[in-house]
Amino acid sequence: MTQLEMISVHVPKCAGTSFFRAIEAAYGAGSIRRDYDDRPLDPAAPMNLDPDGWLARSAEAAPGALRGFRVVHGHFHMHKYRGVKARLRVTFLRDPVERLVSHYAFWRNRPGAGHALHEYVLAQNLTLDAFARLPFLRTCFSQVFFRGVDLGELDFIGFHDRAGADMERLSALAGVCLVLPVANPNPDPGYRQMVEALHADTARLGRLRDLLADDIAFYEKARALHAPA
Repeated sequence: MTQLEMISVHVPKCAGTSFFRAIEAAYGAGSIRRDYDDRPLDPAAPMNLDPDGWLARSAEAAPGALRGFRVVHGHFHMHKYRGVKARLRVTFLRDPVERLVSHYAFWRNRPGAGHALHEYVLAQNLTLDAFARLPFLRTCFSQVFFRGVDLGELDFIGFHDRAGADMERLSALAGVCLVLPVANPNPDPGYRQMVEALHADTARLGRLRDLLADDIAFYEKARALHAPA
């Protein structure tokens, strides 16, 4: 298998859908392998039931799965393609509290479709605070998509709040013109009000930040390494 141009980890609600449209325009739809079958946030997914076995099987399957593609992009653990040569390994991150709120609003407006955790959230009609206490959601960065990953393994990390400038930086690294389209709006009609109410309640915001402490530490370290002043 020849070297890929890019391995792109799409963390939910971190501009990954918009980023896909940008790389699709740059590389061509037929050049991108969309990898969304692993369900990293589903406790019942094979990657969570048998992490070591899943990684071994993924490594074995990678050459065939990626043959003919230049880029792979999707919801998968960073180490799924650890043995694959690529010019760039990239992802976008978002402030963990903002990411959590957006994810909560998004899941409330989508069916679970066999995803055990999503279906549980809907069946229990969880509040945002209860959603934040779920282990897979409170450690989405640090223990799900990047569990055991050294941030130095990533060639580029972009950030939701400065996505436009970061796309220019990535364009220079990749040697292609990457233009971020208009942001994908959250489908929940009450999303903006939810965000405004949360930021007006400093005590509640503080509790959420405490719950997300591991992901906040991961995010702040990523910004220190990958967000030039």
